[in-house]
Amino acid sequence: MSIFSSYIKNSQVRLAFLCLTVALVLVSGCAVKNELPEAPTGLNVEREEFDPTNFKLGDKAFLTWNPLSADNINIYRVYRSDRIQDEKESKPTGYELIGTTEVNSFTDAELYSDLGVVNLYHYQVSAVDEVGNESLLSSEISFLYSRWGQS
Repeated sequence: MSIFSSYIKNSQVRLAFLCLTVALVLVSGCAVKNELPEAPTGLNVEREEFDPTNFKLGDKAFLTWNPLSADNINIYRVYRSDRIQDEKESKPTGYELIGTTEVNSFTDAELYSDLGVVNLYHYQVSAVDEVGNESLLSSEISFLYSRWGQS
């Protein structure tokens, strides 16, 4: 084997090693970020205002929460449940994603109740960063809704 072919082989090995190292650094730099964003705080819910033009209470819930100061927050996810797991514990179960928003507020326009029947809705919110890491859920807030008004 000539010195030239030995040099080429060694160069190829060095180049392959360098490419592998660069690839690992790039991949790990993008994917290693597993720190979860902070969970949103200050979750609040209010009913849509009374509409005096048709004497009707609103059929929407307005949710707001404290904005997160992190620059890397991409969206907030809003979850809702209307089920109770255990009567003794009174803990909601069956949370479902009902929407996303880029700001610290959300309108739930999918409330339902038969006339005079009260439904109890539970809400929680999470924050998602630009990599897709989702925070823990916020504290829960509950909302009594009926077609007669809010309790």
